[in-house]
Order: sequence, then structure tokens, then C-alpha cells
Amino acid sequence: MTEQTTTEPGEVLLDGGLRVACWNEDEARYAWEQVRDNPAYRRAVDGLGAGDVILDVGGHIGLSALLFAQQAPGSRIYAFEPAPRVFDCLHRTMAASVPGGVALRTAVGAEDTRAELTFYPQMSMMSTLHVNRADDELNSGLMLDRFGITGPVREQFFQSRFEDEAERHDVEVTSLSTFLRRHELTEVALLKIDVERAELDVLRGIDEEHWPGIRRLAVEVHDVDGGLAEVRRLLTERGYDVEVGQEDFFAGGSVHMLSATRA
Repeated sequence: MTEQTTTEPGEVLLDGGLRVACWNEDEARYAWEQVRDNPAYRRAVDGLGAGDVILDVGGHIGLSALLFAQQAPGSRIYAFEPAPRVFDCLHRTMAASVPGGVALRTAVGAEDTRAELTFYPQMSMMSTLHVNRADDELNSGLMLDRFGITGPVREQFFQSRFEDEAERHDVEVTSLSTFLRRHELTEVALLKIDVERAELDVLRGIDEEHWPGIRRLAVEVHDVDGGLAEVRRLLTERGYDVEVGQEDFFAGGSVHMLSATRA
């Protein structure tokens, strides 16, 4: 992998002439493919436009915000990212390429608090508030399968990425209802969530008064300990039509995409 070693993030040029701040070019390209080719994201943003509010929870380096800004010109995008170095990239990308976009350095959860974020420098998109080594190995192993990586090399990859290189950061956690009140927002056209097993926490941080104003959701769900069924139940009970799919790349893994729209 190509990882920046300077004190400032570099830039990677993506298709369409898009420039994104990043620390790891290979990860940025891989992550962009996942965002760009995700049909759930494109469906979720279809028909949105000027003035519509989009909340990007788990903004990473700003790739989904870029896609949303392209597909819904004039929308108001708020992106949340707690990892310090990753937030630096998000902030730069939003300032340069997402007109009117706002980057917020905070995690999103069930309540306003602080928590320990486990940060993986070379696999930053898998950084998490809810560590689950088995689930991470299951899903990242799908990538290794593509390259035929097995045996001791595979085990060394897991050990270095998820243990030896892991960092722990104390981060702020904000509930979505706190954010909505603070910014005096009552309508959300799209709530996108990609938070590595913390998706239920994000949803539980939405007070009942705010649910009627949320039009659509696109949620990456890790089906661990019944998480997928619980997210589906929570949204169905609040009046959403829910669809669940799994990209071919994640076949055999725990990651599913859930789309929800008002019934």
C-alpha cells in the first residue's frame, strides 16, 4: 500500500478529475470504488437537490460527500468523522470540492459522551468504536481472497493491521438529535450511516420527535448478533419501507446495505 509518511496528507486523483486528500492512496482508490459503485447510495440521493439536507455519518475522507454533491447539486451536506487524521482529509476535501459542506469532528452515537475509537492507520475505513476482530477478519478476508492470500501471510496481515498498528483515541460522541437541535434542523432528506458496527447506536440517538423529518436512510449494517434484524425492526416500526441487499464483493461476509424510505 502507498501510505503518506509526511505530517500533511497527500492527494489522489480519482476518475472524473476528482482530487481527494488522503494518507493512503491505495485505500482511497479502493474506498472510492465502493462508494461510486454502490447502487444504494445512488438511489438514496436520486431526486435530491438544492437546499436538501444530507447527513453523512461516517464521512471518512469525504468520498460519499463528493458523490452526493455531484448527484444532488446545491444540497447541504454535513459529514461526521471522529478519527483525527482522517478528519483532516475530510475537512480538506469538503472545503475544496463540496460547496457549502460542513465537516464535523465527532463520532455519532446514542448519547452525548466520550468513547474510545480504535483507529487502523492502513485500513482507516474500518476504524471503529466497536472492536470485533472476528468480523473484521471475515470482511477484510474477502479482499485477501481476491488476491489468493492464504496461510501465514494472511494471519500476519490480520495481526499487523488489527493489533500491532492499531491506535486508540479518546473521541467526542454526539447524538443526532443533539446535532439537529444545535443546528435548528427539522428536515433531513438523506441520512447515510457507515460506522462499523455502531449503526444501532446512531439510530438510538434519534429522539422520536425527529424521526418524522427524516425522509430516507442508507445504512451499511454489519449483521453481527442480530444487528440487521434489529435495524430493520427499528425502521419498520417508524414507518419506513425497508430493502436490504448485499454487494457481490461482500458475499459471504457480514456487511449489508439497508435502504429505507417513508412508506
